[in-house]
Amino acid sequence: MAHVIAVGNRKGGVGKTSYVLNLANALQIVGCRVLVGDLDPQRNLTDVLVGSQTEFDLTIFDAVYNEQAGTLGQVVVSTDFEGISLLPGDEQLSRIEAENLMAPEQRLRNAADGSGVDEEYDVILLDMPPALGRLTLNGLIYANETRVVADAEAFSVKGVVKYLELVDRVRGVRCSTGRWRSPRS
Repeated sequence: MAHVIAVGNRKGGVGKTSYVLNLANALQIVGCRVLVGDLDPQRNLTDVLVGSQTEFDLTIFDAVYNEQAGTLGQVVVSTDFEGISLLPGDEQLSRIEAENLMAPEQRLRNAADGSGVDEEYDVILLDMPPALGRLTLNGLIYANETRVVADAEAFSVKGVVKYLELVDRVRGVRCSTGRWRSPRS
């Protein structure tokens, strides 16, 4: 079963995508099978990992928007980096935030069910958007763990506080060790 890590902060420009890229590279160096998912409509992670390829048959938007069990596995593409696969992002992801959808925060988990990605990969890293909306909720609900990236400036720290408040609401309980308990564990 893959360990799913959501990487976020309410604030943009703090290094979330760089952190995901570096962590993915370090994990594949030590032999982990790594899948990264780009939940940010800006799709910077996708652009770095696939270079000039801009068109995909399916993106993470298709899996989340359609919400059909097993569709997440159909979205996976190889990257320019050995040992790292990608769930490519899409500018259309912003539609998830705006449209009236049934159970919008559960769609990523539903698309993952039966897709095989949890068995095929050791670690799944999710690059979250700099917002606390539906896409972030999808990532947090699917993840076993979250990591917050910040830089040393007031707005970044304020973003951490807001992000952790959302994590508290999603997870419901915080262990005495400071580690998040996952409903998937």
